[in-house]
Amino acid sequence: MASSSAYFHASEEARGMWLRDHFRCDPRIIRYSNEIWYTGQTSLVPRRPRQEGLPLPHFGHMHVSGKATNRSNRAEALSILHWINAFGKALEDHYGIPLHEIIAVLTPFKNQKTTLQDLRDKTFRWNRVYAMPSGITMGTVHALQGAERPVVLFSTVYDEPNSRYFYDAEHTMLNVAVSRAKDSFIVFGNRTIFVSGQPEISKPSTVLRRHIFDAALRPVPRL
Repeated sequence: MASSSAYFHASEEARGMWLRDHFRCDPRIIRYSNEIWYTGQTSLVPRRPRQEGLPLPHFGHMHVSGKATNRSNRAEALSILHWINAFGKALEDHYGIPLHEIIAVLTPFKNQKTTLQDLRDKTFRWNRVYAMPSGITMGTVHALQGAERPVVLFSTVYDEPNSRYFYDAEHTMLNVAVSRAKDSFIVFGNRTIFVSGQPEISKPSTVLRRHIFDAALRPVPRL
C-alpha cells in the first residue's frame, strides 16, 4: 500500500490505519463480515452491546419455492410483501419508529427490484389490513451502502442450485447486504440453493449458510 499511512495498529503486515471499531451491528451480525472479509489485524471490533429481546433472530431464512425468470422471482417478491404486511405493525410496535425506518428489502438483481416495487405499488396499495408504507427501500444491494436498517430482508431470486451465484462473484456484495442490518438479516429464497451440493467453504453464500442453518436460532415468524 504505497499510499497508506506510515502508522499502523500492531503489525506491519496491515499497513496504514484501519477503521476497526464497529458500532452499527449487533456483534453476532458483524461476525459474518469478519469471517468473509476482515482478518487478523484488520478485523472489526464490535462496540455495540449485544441486543436481546428482539422480535426476529439475527439470521433467518424463509423458504420460497418460486420460479426465477429473467433474474426476477415473482413468488419470492410476493412472499416478502405478504410477510411485511403481516408483521410490519408488530415491528413498529417493538421499535417505536415508522416501518420504512425499520425494514429494507435488498436483492442482487435490478429486475427483482422492479418486480418488488411494481407489486408493492399495484397489489398492496388497496384493501389491506395493514397499509404498507411506500417509503420502504426496495433495491439492489448497494441501494443501502452507507445506510442501515434494524431489519434487512434479502431476496435471492435463484430457484435451484447454481455453481456461480451472482452474489458470490465478489465478497463485497453479501458483505454490504448483511452489514446494513443492525439487528436481523432474513433471507427469502429456495432453501435448496443453500443446502445442496458441496460449495466452496470460503464463498460468501456458504459462510452465510452456516450462520443461518448451523446455529440453534429462533425461527422467523411465518404467515
